[in-house]
Amino acid sequence: MKKLIVFAAIIAVACLMVTSSGSAYDLVWQEGTGDGAPTEGYIVDVSTDGAVTFPFHYTVSEPVLALDDKTSHGQEYVFKISAYNAAGRSAPTESLTWTRPPFVPPTDAPLPPINAPASSPETVRVE
Repeated sequence: MKKLIVFAAIIAVACLMVTSSGSAYDLVWQEGTGDGAPTEGYIVDVSTDGAVTFPFHYTVSEPVLALDDKTSHGQEYVFKISAYNAAGRSAPTESLTWTRPPFVPPTDAPLPPINAPASSPETVRVE
């Protein structure tokens, strides 16, 4: 008697987006519809050359990837996500292109001007 092994269908990924909370950025997505075995994890492919190559890969178990320690200010990134389970790896999502905003240092309130005459040879002492 032969055994028939049936693998479950691979579940696709949908709704890829970057969210922000203050200065923190996360790549988030939703699990798409599909039949079969549950999703075991996700593979995030990242390109920094306009999607010519995807040399960076992250494997995560939840549909979120924190970007703060993986991205640089002002750099453009292209992301694609695949899900995997017992049946294998799904086709990747359509690409999402995102540029991390440039770093803007926090501004403090300006100091009040010192009202000393411009021609005064005196030294102004600040304590």
